[in-house]
Amino acid sequence: MTTTQRTANLKRIAKAAVHIERTRGIPAELATGQCAIESAWLGKAIGVNAFGIKAVKGQPSRRVVTTERLTPKQLEAERAKGYRIISYKQPVAVLEQDFADYATLEECFEAYADLLTKGRYFKDRFARYLEHRDLGKLLEDMSGKDGQPPYFTGAGYVELWRSIVNQANVKAAIAEARNAT
Repeated sequence: MTTTQRTANLKRIAKAAVHIERTRGIPAELATGQCAIESAWLGKAIGVNAFGIKAVKGQPSRRVVTTERLTPKQLEAERAKGYRIISYKQPVAVLEQDFADYATLEECFEAYADLLTKGRYFKDRFARYLEHRDLGKLLEDMSGKDGQPPYFTGAGYVELWRSIVNQANVKAAIAEARNAT
């Protein structure tokens, strides 16, 4: 991806992130950093799925080979759903799963906001965030420090997220999107 493409994608990401910040209360920095990590600045957003959101039954989707951290019980649940397990060395599984397809980036960000505000493992975390408004605490919760399954499963995810959102160009893009309307 060229610098020009990445800059253009950053503007698109920041605009969508600020929209869900205003409409749903999701911090734009959280959404921007996650989007950058999960989609490689939209370079790997298969089906306009910038967050790697799994499909629900009946939703437009595509089957993708992915790497997940799973317990043996979780692995068997994925196998029972009909997903092909390519390899497993506990806790890392390489398998096929169905990921949601979206028509637009904005639609994807709305689905991400739904996941955080209504999702089984995330709604209580987000409700706590709305009380304390401490992004650091939310990141810890999302890493599983609250005893719930983590959303951020990669080693060093939070540190990578912080390095992204602290870049001057990312801060500027979010500020520009906030000032645009």
